[in-house]
Amino acid sequence: MSQEPDFRAFKDWRVDGPAGPWPYFYEPDTELTVEQKKIVEKNAKLLLDRDAWSAHVDAFEEQLALIKNKKKRSRVRAKFQIRFDHHIFPDHKADFFGIHFPCSVSFTGAKFGGYGVSFDGARFEDGSVSFNGATFGDGHVWFDGATFGKGNVSFEGITFGKGDVSFKRVKFGEGNVWFDDFTFGDGNISFKDATFGEGNVWFIKVTLTKASVSFEDIAVAGNLFVRNISFPKEANFQRASVKGTADFSENTFHEVPDFRDTVFARPPEVARMEVLPYAFTFMTPWWKGEYDEAAKFRKLKAMALASNDHEKDGEFFAYEMLAKRGDDKDNKSFLDRFIQSPFDLLINWFYFTLSNFGQSYLRPLVCLLISLVVFIAPYFWMVRSFLPTSEALWFGFDHSWRNFMPLLNSLFRFAYRPENHETPYEKSYNALIAHETTIDCLITLGIAQNFIGLILLFLLLLGLRNKFRLK
Repeated sequence: MSQEPDFRAFKDWRVDGPAGPWPYFYEPDTELTVEQKKIVEKNAKLLLDRDAWSAHVDAFEEQLALIKNKKKRSRVRAKFQIRFDHHIFPDHKADFFGIHFPCSVSFTGAKFGGYGVSFDGARFEDGSVSFNGATFGDGHVWFDGATFGKGNVSFEGITFGKGDVSFKRVKFGEGNVWFDDFTFGDGNISFKDATFGEGNVWFIKVTLTKASVSFEDIAVAGNLFVRNISFPKEANFQRASVKGTADFSENTFHEVPDFRDTVFARPPEVARMEVLPYAFTFMTPWWKGEYDEAAKFRKLKAMALASNDHEKDGEFFAYEMLAKRGDDKDNKSFLDRFIQSPFDLLINWFYFTLSNFGQSYLRPLVCLLISLVVFIAPYFWMVRSFLPTSEALWFGFDHSWRNFMPLLNSLFRFAYRPENHETPYEKSYNALIAHETTIDCLITLGIAQNFIGLILLFLLLLGLRNKFRLK
């Protein structure tokens, strides 16, 4: 018979343990009961003795290992949570490198020493992580309302698992803060209302498997670097403020990031930032986008403009225009919006298709060349009965060539030539003098081609101007 696990030695870690219900993570200022304070002190004392902590954690894992079914073992692990709420960790004793936390952990309202804090290499258990080794599992990890001293704070290399990770209302000191080279899982990550001192704050090369991230209302007194990150879901920076340098370059966003109402003392860096829902799309549907996406792109455009990044300025302007065709704040259907404003939708679509909202000079150039080729056919069809086939075909090409771009025909007409010299085109055209209807049709169609060419020429020049920032 298999041995049954015995968790009596870990009753203080149980969610429904002897201390009764603990305060919710969003209530960091709630006073703990006497029994809860005793448990926190006991956990903290154990944690600060590495050998005793390791032995206790190993014993806990041994009991869990007796549960052979993996899903059942995960459910049992979820019944435990280690609490360090409101504990004051003494100076020089906030080094948790390599520490193994075998279940959900709460540092809600905790205060850490003033000479540096390190969680590098810690393991927050479920077996799906590694932050310099630190592993965060299905259980949640809370630092809500925690306070860090004046030293550096490092969370380098950690990997968080499927649970939520919360740093809401955390107060970091004047030292540097690192959240580098680690992986988050499926849960949500929040730094809402967190404050950072005058040191540098780094979020570099972070892997977010399925996580959404919130930096709402954060206040950074120093420099903020959020770089080389792929955001698979929402990235919310609303109302954030940065007094130093802000760098958001080389990030990839799978949803439109929200920087509305952010305040930057210096122009932020947005170089090589990618927003994938709109990048590299040519035939984006009419209904693409949500109500507030245009406003989000408008803020991104302003950020790029402030940093003199003209390439990103133009790109975000194009995305803003593209998002407007999905602007549906009244939740109207595509058909309702199309019937209500077909002209606006068509203009928007043509402007995007022909020139990517003035950001492309290749599109209008290609369209001009297509116009040159396409109009050969109707010109040939009109004169085929009055001219030999080869002459009619050449006339169709020549007539299209003279009309596919505005003023080009005038250049041919007023170009210097010998007196009384008549070009093959003019001979063919004069041969049609007896067929007034055909000539009228040629003139009318030529004016239409000129009008199309005028629009495409304007878009071509606009694209060149925007691409090379010509005045």
